[in-house]
Amino acid sequence: MLVYNVTDFIIIHYLGSKEVTMYNVLNKVFSVAFSFINAFMIPYWARTTQAIASGDINWIRKTMKKMYKLFCIVALGYIVLGFIAEPAIAIWLGRRIDFKLELKLVMCLFYVFYTFIVVNTPFINGTGKIKFQMILSTAMGFINVP
Repeated sequence: MLVYNVTDFIIIHYLGSKEVTMYNVLNKVFSVAFSFINAFMIPYWARTTQAIASGDINWIRKTMKKMYKLFCIVALGYIVLGFIAEPAIAIWLGRRIDFKLELKLVMCLFYVFYTFIVVNTPFINGTGKIKFQMILSTAMGFINVP
């Protein structure tokens, strides 16, 4: 919960409340895109656990290869989204908003990294490497704080 709430307070403190609005509007667009990949990955945790238990290493390798291809496509999608976000938001809100290039870049990088973690989460959790998952989650908390 800290990861999702502390950012607004930091932005207000250092940049002002107007920048919080800019951040949140752009974040909504990226988070909608992220929710699709996140939902897509949910069934893979149980299937990966099952594959590990049965020793089906080929399925795991084949699936991870597909997941990394999917990750590359999604990462490219985030880059495209960075370019089309302003026109899409103008349609959504009925007025144009100019976002700073730095904000779009940081948002894109954050979601690329976050998606990489989500793509690897079923395998990490399926193997029972919860400590490693905790390290990744902690890293995300630090990356989230500008």
